[in-house]
Amino acid sequence: MTEQEQINVNLDNRLTSLETKFEMFMDEMKQQREDIRRIQERQDAAQAKHDADMKEMNQRFYAKFDAMDAKIDSKFDKLSDQLHTMTIAAVVGFGAITVAVVGLVVSMLK
Repeated sequence: MTEQEQINVNLDNRLTSLETKFEMFMDEMKQQREDIRRIQERQDAAQAKHDADMKEMNQRFYAKFDAMDAKIDSKFDKLSDQLHTMTIAAVVGFGAITVAVVGLVVSMLK
């Protein structure tokens, strides 16, 4: 075998070795991509579950908040009605006192 043929054989062997290593590298990269895809799918599923749980929690919170708000509104309505009634009673009372005082003053002056 001539020196040139020996060099060609060595180059072919190296090239074959590099091709094998490259194919192994590409297979490993494909496997890593597949692993990343599976991990991302699991993360997406977990995120979707988390979002659904948060939405449910928010709905329950707002339902409780709305019920509490309605209860407070009804209490304020009752208080407002009581204040309205008390104000009317006070105005009538002051009017009665005024009429009585005016009546006394008029009867004293006669």
